[in-house]
Order: sequence, then C-alpha cells, then structure tokens
Amino acid sequence: MCGRLACTLSADSLCSAAAFKLDETGQFIKAAKEDCMCKQFNVSYNIPPTTIIPVIVGSEQRYLNSSAARIIIPMRFGLIPPWLSQPDSKQPGNLETHLCRMEKVRESRLYYPLLEKGYRCLIPCIGYYEWQSTKSISKQPYFFYNKENNLSQLTDISGMFDTLHGWSGVKLLYLAGVYSIHIDKEGNRSYSFAVITRDTVPEWKFVHHRMPVVFQNDTDANKWIKPSTCSLTIALKLLKRPIFNLAAHPVDRTVMNNARNNVPKCLEPIDLNKPTNKFMQAWLMKSPKKNTNAENETEKVKSSSGVLKHISIKKWLVKTAPKEIKTNSAGLKRPALDEWLGTNAKKPKEDEVFTHESQKRPLFTRSRKSRSLLV
Repeated sequence: MCGRLACTLSADSLCSAAAFKLDETGQFIKAAKEDCMCKQFNVSYNIPPTTIIPVIVGSEQRYLNSSAARIIIPMRFGLIPPWLSQPDSKQPGNLETHLCRMEKVRESRLYYPLLEKGYRCLIPCIGYYEWQSTKSISKQPYFFYNKENNLSQLTDISGMFDTLHGWSGVKLLYLAGVYSIHIDKEGNRSYSFAVITRDTVPEWKFVHHRMPVVFQNDTDANKWIKPSTCSLTIALKLLKRPIFNLAAHPVDRTVMNNARNNVPKCLEPIDLNKPTNKFMQAWLMKSPKKNTNAENETEKVKSSSGVLKHISIKKWLVKTAPKEIKTNSAGLKRPALDEWLGTNAKKPKEDEVFTHESQKRPLFTRSRKSRSLLV
C-alpha cells in the first residue's frame, strides 16, 4: 500500500540523482528545483502522509522556460480535493487521500479529471515501507528499494555527478503519482499528491496484496510526466507493466511503528529468526483489566514510613473507624462503622425541623409527602 517513504538525499543531491540521459546528445542533465524547496524539505528516513516531500513533474506542466525536462517541487503527501476553498485549514485532514487505485482510476471523479489535465508526477525515493498482512496484532514492516543498491548505499548520501556518466550514488525508485493544485487569492500555489497503487507482483505477495506503481526505466518515467506527447490512454498502459527491479528486507517494527522515528535504523535489516524478548513484548501487548467492583477500587494512603500504599476503600474505612463492636438492629455484631459515619444517629420524627447549631432558622423539614428546603 505504500504508507511510508524514505528519501535521505539533500535537495542538491536529489537533483543530481534524478538526472536522466538525453537521447539527442547522449548526456545526462540534472533536474531543476524551485527555490522554496530547500525551506520545506528535509532529509528523512521515515516519511508519513501529510509530510512535504520533493516530487518531479514535467517542465511543460510548470510553464517554465527551463532546459531541464524534470522539475522538482515540494508537495504534500496526501492529495487534497481541488474543490476545497481553504486547503491550508483543518478540513483536509478527513478528505485527503494518499493512495489511488489504478484499477478504478477511470471511475474516480477525483483522480480522473486531474489525469485528463495532465497532472501526472513522479515520487523519487530511495525506498518505501510495507507492512506484512498477517493475522497477528503486530505486523512486520519491510523496506523495498532498488535492487541495484547494496545495503551500505541506502544510508550513504554521497555521490558524484558528471554529464557523461550521470549520478554515481544511490539509485532511486520512481513511483507513479497524480497531483492537485490550489491557487489562493494572492496567486500562490500549493501542491498535493497521491501515490498510484496496483496489485502486487507474485514475488512480493507474501508481504502485501497491494504495491505502488514503480517505473522500471527513465523512458517510461519521462513519458508519464509528458502529457503533450503521451496520451492518457498510453500513460495508463505504462502502469500495468511488470515490476522486477525491487529488493526488500524486514526492518525493526519497534522503530517503524512510530512515525516520529527518523533515524538510519529505520533502514537496517533484521533477522526474523533471531529470538526476541517475549516478556517485553507480552508486557507491551498486555492491556489493563477493567475493574467494575466498587469494593476493589483503591485509594492512596500513607503508611507510618511515609510510603504511598494502595488499599481498598472499604478496608481504609474499616481501618480508620472505631474498633469497638456493637449490635445493630438485626442483632449482628459488626464494627461501629455506621455510628462512625453517622448513620446510626437518632432518627428524626415526622415533620421535625432540622436546625444548624450556629443558626436559629430551620434548614429543611422532613415529612412523608415531601422534603423541601426552607430558604
């Protein structure tokens, strides 16, 4: 399903890594970037939805006089419907979607009009995370990346670029996406996108039944972001091509289950056959039992040593009540708890007026028919 991404390259390195080879000259050309990108985008090993991340669009879609065919702009992970009047308010929280199903895109009243306008994009990343579909409560996350990379390259952000050989660092994955544009009253634009998903290839069905569309080469990726030369019918056929350039390994669930963790350990592989601390897992999984018995409710009291103890309220009342024993109306012996609480006081007669010791005026009356306060 692709709920999390990873992109550890800086803005300048990403422009070099996203370079592609021109057919006319045979040289590599870098992607261009907007000036505001450096202010909104940071290196991250764990990118959840609603985050601002770099996304690639075609230069013709931006109406810029740029020699680069790819433009990197910051976009919000989670497509906001274009009919919202205030995209920066709290409204998008319940309306934005970060995944788009390829099979139903023609029927969608949200995605298909955007694709008809040519709002197609690429999401560059070093990999994405997928949680294995199991019956267990704690699902196992896997990290998917380009199989041309070795494990050391995933955390190594260094690399060299030249126009003859291109980028020498980590190889990127290009995910297919669709984006939306909002223009405010001052003419400022804000972008948001969704990742297009498809059925998983047989090799990775043991992890999840859905996966993002990953382009296998620069040719298909460039066609996707060039609506002027690639019609929507042809573009949708590109999404159905087989995917074979992926590798994956399991990662630590205790790290990945928290979207706030942004550390290199997110990418590190783990051995699933290695025994884990079952006691700690059982303690984390254990939920407190609800106590509906009022007698078992606890109260904090101080012992003679000053240490707080938890005892039941009933035990505390009995402990602090007088110790002498008396016989109640039923002839049973019990601690003088009723007397201590004042329930065994002299019963008032009917129509008797109760008065306060410090006041002469009556407080309330007691009668058979009603009990009323005297103000």
